[in-house]
Order: sequence, then C-alpha cells, then structure tokens
Amino acid sequence: MKIGIFDSGIGGLSVLHQAMITMPEADYIFYADVDNVPYGEKTKEEVRKLVDHAVGFLVDKGCQAIVLACNTATSAAISYLREKYKLPIIGIEPAVKPAVEHIHESGKRVMVVSTPVTAKGEKLKKLVDKYDNKHIVDVVALPKLVRFAQDDDFDSSDVTDYLKSEFAPYNLNDYSELVLGCTHFNYFKDSFSKLFPDDLEMVDGNTGVSNNLKNTVVKKGIFKEEDKGKKGTVEYYYSDRIMGKSDDKTNVCRVLDQKKVPYKTHVCPDAEGLSGDEIAAVLNENPEQAFKTLVTVGKTGKNYVFVVPVNKELDLKKAAKAVGEKSIEMIKSKELLPLTGYVHGGCSPIGMKKFFPTTFHKTAEDFETIMFSAGKIGHQVEVKLSDIDKVIRYQIAENVKTTVVLAAGR
Repeated sequence: MKIGIFDSGIGGLSVLHQAMITMPEADYIFYADVDNVPYGEKTKEEVRKLVDHAVGFLVDKGCQAIVLACNTATSAAISYLREKYKLPIIGIEPAVKPAVEHIHESGKRVMVVSTPVTAKGEKLKKLVDKYDNKHIVDVVALPKLVRFAQDDDFDSSDVTDYLKSEFAPYNLNDYSELVLGCTHFNYFKDSFSKLFPDDLEMVDGNTGVSNNLKNTVVKKGIFKEEDKGKKGTVEYYYSDRIMGKSDDKTNVCRVLDQKKVPYKTHVCPDAEGLSGDEIAAVLNENPEQAFKTLVTVGKTGKNYVFVVPVNKELDLKKAAKAVGEKSIEMIKSKELLPLTGYVHGGCSPIGMKKFFPTTFHKTAEDFETIMFSAGKIGHQVEVKLSDIDKVIRYQIAENVKTTVVLAAGR
C-alpha cells in the first residue's frame, strides 16, 4: 500500500508524521513542491496547475491514495483533481467545526489564520457559513508566514512584528480558539502564544485528515489484511527530485572519518521546523535513543553542552549541579551560530568551533548506539557511545526533567 502526501513545502511533514502514527504499515511518498512555494500568494489557476503536476507525478510512482496536506491546494484544486483521477484524494481543511464547538457559551471568538487563497476560497466560506451560526468566526490571511517558515524563521522579532501588524485590528483577548488553516502555521505556535491569552486553544486538521485517510483506504480495499504488522517506508521528493540519498558528508562525518569511528547516517529531508521527536517518528526511530544537543551558559560565563533525549527537557538545576555551577541558562538562539558554528536544529556535540564541557544524559548508556545531529538540519549520525570518547571528552549525568516534552527542541 503506497500513499502520496503532497504539500507546497515543509508544513505537510506534520501531516506525514501523524499519518505514520495512524497507519505505520503504509509506504509513503512525501512530495514538497519547494521550487514553487509559497502557494498562498498565487492565483487559483496557478495553484491548480502546480498541484495537478504533483498529483500526476505521485500517481506515476504508484500511489494508491493521495493526501493534499495543504489547505491552499485543497481549496483551489481538489474538486478538479477528483474528477480527473480515479483514486482517493483526501484534502485538509481548517478545523472550524471543532473550534466553534469548543466555544460553547463562553462569549469568546474563533480566529482562523490561513493563506490568502484559502481565506478567499469557497471551501472555507462554506465551512464558516455552515458552523458559525453565532457569527463568532474571523478569518485573517497571513501571506508572509509561509515565507518565514521556508527560511526556518519561526520565532524571531521579525515574525512577532509581522503578526502584531496583521492582528492590530483585532482585540486578541476576545479569542479562545485559533484555527491553523495552513500546515506551515503549526511551527509558529510559540509566536502565536506570545500574543494571545494564556487559555488559547490552537486547532489544526492533522489528526482528522489522518483518520479520514485510514478510513478511506480500508473502505476502498486498498489496505489489505496482509499489510497489518508491516513496517512502512518513506521516500522524499523536492518537487520532482528524490531526496535523502545524498552522499555529501557533513563536518561531523568528516571528524568521525578522521578518527576512524564507525557510524551510520540518517537523513530526514525538509526537516526545518520539526521537533526532535517528530524527526525520530519520521525516521522510525526510538525517541529515547535519539538525542538533541543543547548549549548553555553558567553563572561564571562559561559554556556547557548537554546531550539529552529528544523527547525530554533539560533540568537546569540538575545540569548546573552536574557541571559545578550555581546556575545555568540556555544561550540565546542568535548566539548559537557564532559560538558553535551550528544553526538551531543542526547542532552537534562533535565539530564545534571550540570544545565545551559536554554531558550526556545517563540513558545514553542504555543503548548499543545513539543518534544525534550530524551538524546539518535533518541529518543524523548513529554511533556507539563508547566510540565518542575517541573524538571528545564527556561525562554522564542525570540532567533531565521527569516529564516527557512532546514538542521539545532538537
């Protein structure tokens, strides 16, 4: 069973992640039309032509069902595509219904944020007309947000200033539900949270579209009994170019080669904006075995590196005790590159500009091998912990909080 998942860019990876949880048996082809992103600023006719090409490509690759993990593409092209192609095509739409149902009698309002094409589209208009009987839904187009996402800029002052400008006509205290009407917008939750009240609920359509996909393939007989228990695969395409099979070596790989340390590489293309545990899910990895690299600064001004599981949060008090500091804090994002030579999302304990005292969380000893960043977003190396001391000095300590953090950094 082969499923195609299409988006104009990185946003659809969150849909792929949810689909893999719902239906891990399937083989997936993820197609990101990065050559033509963003779609939200194009005409409906331009979007339909681009999506038609992508869907035709996925059909030629043998996909038996296709998900349009793009609100703009769904709004502009799904009716046309369903008439043209003889296979299930499942769209995603802003989750207006559950958001309105959550409001009850609170007197609060619902805001739907989307691209201009979705905001002006007939599909969203029909959804609002159907469920907004009390006229509590406002639709706001955010055309520049997709461009920020493609630049891996999710929480900068530029993003905040842009959102403040677009939201200026609205009293944000009036809203308790924010509908994310574009899959890219999931990566801006922290930026939205800074501006809205603390009790704001953010709603997307990822779970709904994944459940719809499973129900459809079962009903159509695409999902076979013999598929149960299988472990599916994923192929990634940037527009029509296959990704994830590059032999280009990162700085970390070159250091490991120099020290004659054996390793494996893993690649998750278009990983910008994904959390560490989301990348682990896409790569079918145990999140306890995949680690992220965090850089801190102590009360003394010295820097320290902590390598912890991607689904855990660093305990700053425990971390400070482990390195003999009174207190430590995370460095600012803008300081990471000049300090280490690595960008956010691609930081590795190996190959930094300068060596800093490094501490691995004690669970690293529980596995024969562990995975961490190869120094480039979406790229990992898998090595034995016992081999790492051939490259850097490190210690082992208990330094994470006991609760699991589902959207931790990477």
